[in-house]
Amino acid sequence: TWPVVITTGVLVVAGVQLPAWYWRGLAFGTMLALLLVSGFVSISLYSLAVLCPWCMLTWAVVIPTFWAVVLYTLKEGLLVGPVRSTLPERLYGWLPTIIFLSYLLIIVLAQLQLNAIPRIISDLFG
Repeated sequence: TWPVVITTGVLVVAGVQLPAWYWRGLAFGTMLALLLVSGFVSISLYSLAVLCPWCMLTWAVVIPTFWAVVLYTLKEGLLVGPVRSTLPERLYGWLPTIIFLSYLLIIVLAQLQLNAIPRIISDLFG
């Protein structure tokens, strides 16, 4: 599904106005992707007790994609219709912080479960 996300980005940068149904579909798809990634994080940390680099790469892309698409569609009133609250617009302004906090949550979970930071340093510097 990454070609859809990449094509959407190219269209947005080119100034193409995409219809609301498209944004709703993309938001739904990114929500499903985040659910899948959440399952992968859980399996990786609590069942397999390893951090797969390829899995983490997918996590690193899905998380900001989810937040950016969902908050944009909420801000523009494309997901649930016009919103009278300014909360979606304010949250969209905090997008980098929300993404950082999402990453930080995974880092903390990995550290608590796997003692990952010392292991990574040990692997890097022997």
